[in-house]
Amino acid sequence: MVEGGPTVAAAFVAADLVDEAVLLRAEKTIGADGIDALEGMALSKLTGRMRQSASEKLGADTLEVYERV
Repeated sequence: MVEGGPTVAAAFVAADLVDEAVLLRAEKTIGADGIDALEGMALSKLTGRMRQSASEKLGADTLEVYERV
């Protein structure tokens, strides 16, 4: 398990070391432009190489689970 900010997360994605990812998607962004989940990297770099295995609504937010293909 790796828990960290966008810089740490992006480093693990870039090194292809992610087998599973759990994303909590909020209805609202933080700040005018939001906060990038992966420093300098599109979230699709992570989700594009994985398949979504679960999704659950948590109030206005959504919890998504992705697994390596």
